[in-house]
Amino acid sequence: MRPNSNISFHSSIDKNLPKEYADFYATEKEYLQSAILPNALVCDIWCWDGRNIQDIFSITQNIVGVDYDFECIHHLETLYEHTWLQFICADAAALPLESERFDTVICMMSWLNFWDKKDLSLQEMKRIIKPSGSIILSVFSEDALPIRLQVYKDIWIKIKEIIWGKVIFDENFWANTSEQFTQQELLEYFERNQLQVISLQKRWIGYICTLKKI
Repeated sequence: MRPNSNISFHSSIDKNLPKEYADFYATEKEYLQSAILPNALVCDIWCWDGRNIQDIFSITQNIVGVDYDFECIHHLETLYEHTWLQFICADAAALPLESERFDTVICMMSWLNFWDKKDLSLQEMKRIIKPSGSIILSVFSEDALPIRLQVYKDIWIKIKEIIWGKVIFDENFWANTSEQFTQQELLEYFERNQLQVISLQKRWIGYICTLKKI
C-alpha cells in the first residue's frame, strides 16, 4: 500500500532498509552524537518518526520536534509522553519559535523535500539558533538517484516526473518533491542565505553539513 504520511513512508522503508540507506543513517547518527553537546537545546525540523531524536536522546532531552504532519506529532507525543520533549505541528518556512533560542537545529534528510521553500526554511533555521548556534542538515547527493528510485518503486510510490535529480510524486503523496544536490548547489544555497559552512562531508549516498551564522 502506498504511504501517504511521514510515519507510513518511513515504516515502509524500514521494513526492508536498503544497505545504502542503512549505512547513511548510521553515519548521520555518529555525526550527530559527536556534534551535539550534552543538554543542548535542539530543534529537529521535520522530525518524521523520531529517528534522529532517538539518536541524540541519551545526549540531551532538551528537544523540540517540528513536523507539518499531525500524525507524526501525535505519534511522538505518545512515544515521549513522560519526557520534557515538546512537539509542534508547523511549516518549516514559518516556525512559531522565538529567535536565537536554540543551540542546534537539525534537519536530516528533510530539507530536500522543501521544494520552493528551501531558502525560507534556511532563513528560519538561522533565525532560531543562538549567535553561536549551529545548523546540521543532511541531503541526498548527486549519486543517490538509482537507489532512491528503487526504494520508491519498492514501496509503490507513484512518480509523476523526474527532472535530473528532482523526483516529483503524485499530488496525493505527503511530500510532493524529493531532491538531491551537488556540493556546488549546496554551497550556493548556503552563501545566498549568509550561512558559513563549518563542515560539508559526502558520505555514502548523501552530504552532511554543519552551518553557522555569518
